Amino acid sequence: MRQIQHLVIENFQSHARSELSFGPGLNVIIGPSDNGKSAVLRALRWALYNEPRGSEFVRVGARECRVTVTMSDGVQVVRELLLTKSGASGRSRYIIRYPDRDEQVFEGFGIDVPAEVIKAHGMPQVLLDTDKRVLLSLGSQLEGPFLLTESGSLRARAIGRLLGVHVVDAAVRSTQKDIRSARMEVSRLEREAERYAEALKPYEDIPQQEARLNQAEELLATVERLTQRLQRLQTLNAQLASTEAESIRVDSALARLDGLSEAREHLLSAEETQRRVGRLERLATDLSRVEQESRTYRSRVAALGAIDTVESHAREAAIRQSRLSSLTRVESDLSRRLRELDQLDRAMARLTAIDRASELTQSMADKTQRIQQLQAKQAELADLQSRLAKGEALVQEQDRALRQALAEYEGVLRRLGKCPTCLQPVQPAAIPRILAELAGGPPSGHTH
Repeated sequence: MRQIQHLVIENFQSHARSELSFGPGLNVIIGPSDNGKSAVLRALRWALYNEPRGSEFVRVGARECRVTVTMSDGVQVVRELLLTKSGASGRSRYIIRYPDRDEQVFEGFGIDVPAEVIKAHGMPQVLLDTDKRVLLSLGSQLEGPFLLTESGSLRARAIGRLLGVHVVDAAVRSTQKDIRSARMEVSRLEREAERYAEALKPYEDIPQQEARLNQAEELLATVERLTQRLQRLQTLNAQLASTEAESIRVDSALARLDGLSEAREHLLSAEETQRRVGRLERLATDLSRVEQESRTYRSRVAALGAIDTVESHAREAAIRQSRLSSLTRVESDLSRRLRELDQLDRAMARLTAIDRASELTQSMADKTQRIQQLQAKQAELADLQSRLAKGEALVQEQDRALRQALAEYEGVLRRLGKCPTCLQPVQPAAIPRILAELAGGPPSGHTH
């Protein structure tokens, strides 16, 4: 069982700072009167049970008060009170310090002691009756033995509470109270039922009144339907009168419009003439655009007249390419023969016959001349190859231009449906043959 081991009182009543240590079992504080014995007990009650309340116990001249209670298990319960500048109660808090974990701080707890504080010191107040609590761990001066100074009824209730009889008494009292409440509720309900029965007597004919009310509602619905029909008839009558008046005005207007049919025929004829003029204007615009496009295409086709020349260059380039291949083979043969000649020269150097050397020298000169001629031919071949490459590039460019012009011409033929030069109709099946002929193929003998 935990016990108080040490007590520190600071600025509480007459104690500026006092420390007390307690031993196991019963501890008694003795001394002369007015030396603060009762203040020690009040400090303990204030620290453990928040009694007394207020701030009158704070030492005069001090602005804070603190009581520290150390239990036998090392737990400390600290109660602090800080006054304001005016001397009123300010911040009040509990601090619980544990030897093996972090401390806990409690503020704003009101008049009730936090449950953690009661658990920390382990000395709760004992409830003897609904309004009677006692402390079993603290006793004040001149306080009598336990319950002996109390009244007999209180001692009986306390003993009953200690034995658990108070639970039965509370259950009996609660049951009796519930029975009385139930009897009163039954009486009230019986009186209320009688009052309702008396109040309902004037309404005993409600079924008959309900039947008459239903009949009245049906008659009212019938009247509303008839009223709506009457309103519709009145509206239709007004519309009929207005229609008749409008019919009279229309007949009068028709009488003044006897020549309307002839004017309508003239109007239709004028509208037809206007439509024909519009079509002729659109056709003239299309004809002008087609003529412009035709001139453009003629100029493009004229620009394609150099294709024959390009083809001639291409054939000449093919011939020259064949000659180049022959010259390449000759050059290879010449190189082989030059190597043989070199071998012969080395052999002749070892010979002493001058005539033979002269003949070889003349042969060398001839072959040198032939080599120079072959080099000239090779230069001509390189120039021919360059011209051939340029001719091929020109042919490709002209071919792309021709394909583009043919595509545009095909679009014009399909859009107009007639030849832009002779303005004769062109069948869609004849368009590919016309394009093939323009591309340089044999004449197809097509007809529009």
